[in-house]
Amino acid sequence: MSRENPYLSEGMRPSGQRKTHRKLQFNEPGRFASEAEADRKAAKLASLSRSIEQRLGDDQVLSDAILAMAREATPDVEWWDEPFVASDSNFLISSKVFHLPPMPAGAPQPIPIVKPMMLTRIEQRKLRRHRRLEAQKEKREQIRLGLLPPEESKLKMSNFMKVLGPIALEEPTRAEALVRRQIRERTAKHEQANAERALTDEQRRIKKIEYWRQLGGGTLSAGSPLVHIAAFQTPPLGSKERFKLIANGGQMQLHGLLLRLPDRGLIVVEGSLRAITHYRKLLTVRMKWQPGKPGEEETEVSARLFWQGTAAKPSFQRLAWVECASYGEARIMLKEAGFEHILKTAPEDAPEAAPAI
Repeated sequence: MSRENPYLSEGMRPSGQRKTHRKLQFNEPGRFASEAEADRKAAKLASLSRSIEQRLGDDQVLSDAILAMAREATPDVEWWDEPFVASDSNFLISSKVFHLPPMPAGAPQPIPIVKPMMLTRIEQRKLRRHRRLEAQKEKREQIRLGLLPPEESKLKMSNFMKVLGPIALEEPTRAEALVRRQIRERTAKHEQANAERALTDEQRRIKKIEYWRQLGGGTLSAGSPLVHIAAFQTPPLGSKERFKLIANGGQMQLHGLLLRLPDRGLIVVEGSLRAITHYRKLLTVRMKWQPGKPGEEETEVSARLFWQGTAAKPSFQRLAWVECASYGEARIMLKEAGFEHILKTAPEDAPEAAPAI
């Protein structure tokens, strides 16, 4: 049974949406007044520009001053910032954070030093072997393409019969002379290459100086290397100790003072970190400090490191040996170099040892 109403017209059926009533929207006070004022200003500027164009002609362009009059004044607060700014707040400091724009640094950025990976002896040999194989492979390819002439056979006393073949059977004396001449040429070429690679005495001296001047201990902000300083207290210094200390210090490019006091020795040296480390091992481990006489009980005597630091620039020009009769003379020498405080930090108990000389 159909439930459709025959008396209801299809065009009169209600729609699915209900009619919504519009809410009352009140205009803000002064809205139309401000719009009217803006329209009046625009009309006034338009009439003014038309009158000027009529006076100057149609091709005359308006001056910058008239265009500047048409620009709106910059508001104190933009409309998108108004919800975040209190109307009654006149303080310059607020809860908002002002981020300064990033500025590039005036000084150039230092280039980071990339240290090469440390390889073991086996890995170094493996890389060298691979490089040699690649070079030989490339050379053979160039010879095969005709870019290089073919290499001469490497004759030796053990293979010249196979290499020369019938020539060696017919003229063995001539073949042997050819082999020995090639051996002499190869030996001379090898010795000449070694002589060309060898350093001269001056180059060897400069290389040794640069080895001991290597940094290994940091740099200043300006990029100049730091000067490392160390102070040692030793048993009384004699002639043997004097020679060892001056000779090794000169080889390591160390500068400073070797002070010989009545009951002990004070050593103040400066240089690179590598040189200071080697000098410390020389004083504290390697050197034998005045062993006792035969039959006497042996006492363990050694030097002691009691002060170490760094400086921006060196204080000494050379490694000097100074004999001081008293602590007053030693204090004067150290004061001239700017190291008077070292005597205050030195241990008061001097290591016992046999008298120097």
